[in-house]
Amino acid sequence: MRLRSPLVALAIVALYGCTGTDSPTNAPAPAAIARDVTGNADPVIVAAGDIACGTGTAAGTPCRQAAVANVIGSIHPDAVLPLGDNQYENGTLAEFNSFYGPTWGAYKSITRPAVGNHEYQTANASGYFDYFNGVGVQSGPAGDRGKGYYSYDLGAWHLIALNSNCGSVGGCGAGSAQETWLRADLAAHPAACTLAYWHHPRFSSGVHGNDASTQALWQALYNAKADVVLAGHDHNYERFAPQTATGTLDNANGVRSFVVGTGGKEQRAMGTTVANSQLRSNTSFGVLKLTLHPTSMDWQFVPVPGDPLNDAGSAACVVAATNQPPTASITSPANPSSAVQGSAVSFAGTGNDPESGALAGSSLVWTSDRDGAIGTGTSFTKSNLSVGTHVITLTVTDPQGATGSTSTTLTITPASTNQPPVARFTWTCTGQAYPNQCAFDASTSSDDAGIVAYVWNWGNGKVETRSFATARNTWAAPGVYTVTLTVRDAAGLTNSQSQQVTVGAPPANQSPSATISSPANGASAVQGTSVSFAGTGSDPEDGVLSGSSLVWTSSLDGTIGTGTSFSRSNLSVGTHTITLTATDAQGATGTASVSITITAAPPVNQPPVARFTFTCAGQSYPHQCFFDASTSTDDAGITGYTWNWGNGRIENKVGNTARNTWAAAGTYTVTLTVKDAGGLTSSTSAQVNVP
Repeated sequence: MRLRSPLVALAIVALYGCTGTDSPTNAPAPAAIARDVTGNADPVIVAAGDIACGTGTAAGTPCRQAAVANVIGSIHPDAVLPLGDNQYENGTLAEFNSFYGPTWGAYKSITRPAVGNHEYQTANASGYFDYFNGVGVQSGPAGDRGKGYYSYDLGAWHLIALNSNCGSVGGCGAGSAQETWLRADLAAHPAACTLAYWHHPRFSSGVHGNDASTQALWQALYNAKADVVLAGHDHNYERFAPQTATGTLDNANGVRSFVVGTGGKEQRAMGTTVANSQLRSNTSFGVLKLTLHPTSMDWQFVPVPGDPLNDAGSAACVVAATNQPPTASITSPANPSSAVQGSAVSFAGTGNDPESGALAGSSLVWTSDRDGAIGTGTSFTKSNLSVGTHVITLTVTDPQGATGSTSTTLTITPASTNQPPVARFTWTCTGQAYPNQCAFDASTSSDDAGIVAYVWNWGNGKVETRSFATARNTWAAPGVYTVTLTVRDAAGLTNSQSQQVTVGAPPANQSPSATISSPANGASAVQGTSVSFAGTGSDPEDGVLSGSSLVWTSSLDGTIGTGTSFSRSNLSVGTHTITLTATDAQGATGTASVSITITAAPPVNQPPVARFTFTCAGQSYPHQCFFDASTSTDDAGITGYTWNWGNGRIENKVGNTARNTWAAAGTYTVTLTVKDAGGLTSSTSAQVNVP
């Protein structure tokens, strides 16, 4: 029997009053008690997010973090998974120590957390990492600072904590650092059962709804046959059927998910019910308990005493199909076949994989048992195979490394007759002692029996025959001449090559031309959307131009790209003249232009900024101060000012000024919360010395 991790458990916690509410400023601390560390063979984990009230939490909030912590103690889990927004309101280290620590902190030694957006209210979520990893420690139970994603094994399961605060970790999309790491981690840990968890749910019927920013992470998990995803953020409980990354029901291979925002902060109203939601509730605080069997799991929502929700069930893990090896087929040469030494032999074949389909390129390797590796890909030719009988093998390899092969025999016979020679020559017309003179070298010409004559036709009516491979010729005037070399072997077989030779000053370089095929002239796009650019460049001397020879510029943004095609999504607002400039090898240029108008994207409401000043001198009454919040700002306008005077009294104001009189002199923490017309809020606090 496996030994489970030692765990402290909670004693029964006395609650405040009759409301079933833990005080956010003085939650009762759980007491540690001894327990038997010998448990079941299958690990038990508990999970919930949106946990501990803290500094700035509005008065009257039903903060139940201590009651939920009591539930954890009654379960005796092997691991505790906080699902983000673990400490409100700003996730500072002081708040973690004051509120999370005395409740859920009793299980810190077995806690593997995920980070939420409220933790990032403190720069770089430093309070979160300082609490779980240690002050200033780079890596620990919460993963590396700056990442917040990590993985570990528990029993037969592989668990992965991810960071859904995508803007703080370089994104969550395909190709991002986190998505690339996730795919590599899944490939390196092909466990039978896999669980992932983060804060913002991909699918939710809560007020926040579906969050597509984590779709690429879900796709990677779906491709790897992962089994379950846990999230919080919406303050309710919800269970979903297995789904693809786009929300299509897939009972066979889909990933089941739970939203468990029930860790202690207040419950919130449900939103529109989304597809494949099987159960929803905003009536109960508690944790999701998962028992992890080697090939399945049991789930149970365990509420705090008196709350009504009861949800339980079981599910088998998704079984990854065994990779099937690919098959190879050779269509050329036929089996058996023969060819004469030196002749070109065509090789053609295919590779097909049950999972990946047609294979190509370096996935297909051709070998000869006499000559070793002779080529790759679906087709090529070879003219230098050695004499003898070859067993030609085509081996195909799929992305998982499985192989398949097939073979054919090919016999190469010696050449029985004289082969014709091959004429080749190079030349140079620079640095000659005489004008209009060029030097020629035919030493790269070849023949199996030896070349006995080199016949030069200089293209000006003059023909010369030489017995050696070099020659010179002087023309009467500059120009372009067709020079032909004919070589002859001892048996009288010949071969010729002709080339254009420029003698003297070359003709004037012709400028290239440019053509833009996309975007169309007069096109428009909304700021932030991707615009595709495509065009061509052609030069009379150099032919088709590409790469850095094609430069795209905007009259508003300067250089925006190179090559025949690319896309941009950050063009500035306004009408752009887009110019494609093609440059040939001699530096001559040609251009083409179109216009495109980028219209401004609809503005996104920004949260307000709370600020205030105060004075306590010269007032008419003792212990009275005057407050001015007129420096608070918002793009849509501030609609409400809420003052928490730090003495248990809260006032809501429409105007930006206020007064308050305290019962006695002292230092009070005054907090201002401002709200804009879109419902976004911001808070700031100050210590006020009241005379």
